[in-house]
Amino acid sequence: MRLTESVEQMNLRAAAEIKAGNEDSARQLIKEKRNVMAALELSKKRAALLEEFATKLNQVISLKETRLMASLSLGELSDTTTTSSVRIVPPKDRVLIVPPKEKETGRDDQCSS
Repeated sequence: MRLTESVEQMNLRAAAEIKAGNEDSARQLIKEKRNVMAALELSKKRAALLEEFATKLNQVISLKETRLMASLSLGELSDTTTTSSVRIVPPKDRVLIVPPKEKETGRDDQCSS
């Protein structure tokens, strides 16, 4: 049941209780109605806040995507487009590491790797 429907039902029940002469029961229903109305108001505020947050988040995502696409179309990523500590580094040419020459023993049949 929706909160608004619940509030309407409480109003009708409270009116019926007053007609029947049960004022204590009617007061209790009115207190419950007030609590439900407060919960409904908080729920509406939270929904509005989440909607606003989602809108801002979508704007930021769109901006970041646009910047990324522009950077990729230029073929490079600059530090101004990235705000995190992760950096994309282009691969370097392979570096050949040559081990130091072994002490020559005078034999020609040894192969150094």
